[in-house]
Amino acid sequence: MNLSGKRVLVVGGAGDIGRAVTDAALAAGAEVTVWDRDAAACREAAGRAGVAARALDATDEAAVTAAFEALAGEAGPPDVLVNAAGVFTHLRPFEALDLEGFLGVLHTNVVSCFLTCREAVRRAAGPLAIVNLSSALSARPVPMAAAYCASKAAIDSLTRSIAVEYAGRGIRANAVNPGPVEGRMLDRGMAEMAGALGGQPADILGRILEGIPIGRTLAPREVAALVVFLAGDEAAGITGQCINVCGGYAL
Repeated sequence: MNLSGKRVLVVGGAGDIGRAVTDAALAAGAEVTVWDRDAAACREAAGRAGVAARALDATDEAAVTAAFEALAGEAGPPDVLVNAAGVFTHLRPFEALDLEGFLGVLHTNVVSCFLTCREAVRRAAGPLAIVNLSSALSARPVPMAAAYCASKAAIDSLTRSIAVEYAGRGIRANAVNPGPVEGRMLDRGMAEMAGALGGQPADILGRILEGIPIGRTLAPREVAALVVFLAGDEAAGITGQCINVCGGYAL
């Protein structure tokens, strides 16, 4: 895969998948900008060759607009936007889910995606590839995760809407829909589910993996490989797709 000469913006670049996308994009020859609300992680990322970083809350409209303006002045608008920011929280029975928690998950997962996609489209002067991180749970939900599943279904629909509206301008939009990906987000989610249900996080995860044909979690690099493919010119004919990387979970 070749991203030589392309400017790639990874929103949520300090997370497990975001880091893997950064690594894969760099290996493919891209210049990478990382945005994340974790300031310490951004400082760490900025120390790498070929990477610029900015601490940013991607749900803050004014901050996102200002960051895109600054990026345009420094390096030009991105050729590729990857939205990897998100939370996997408020995992509890639906009847126990409060409005604040429900809206909080949607705000973090959907609003950040909306704002960054909108600003990237507004500033696109040529071809633009958008890759949004969704989830296999968007189409095949599980108990205890209504807010998360709803947020990812919204991302799928947003992605398709952008694709159909802007294909004529050379803008492509696709979603990558992983199954359970090893890392901090999954660990925290399993701990939260275990707290709500009783039991151990490993047992909760074990029951989830029983429903996945390959019987294991995914490595972040496996997800990143598809993201980078969709970002490149080899995928120029692919838009409006929500592609599962889930070990067969969605079958």
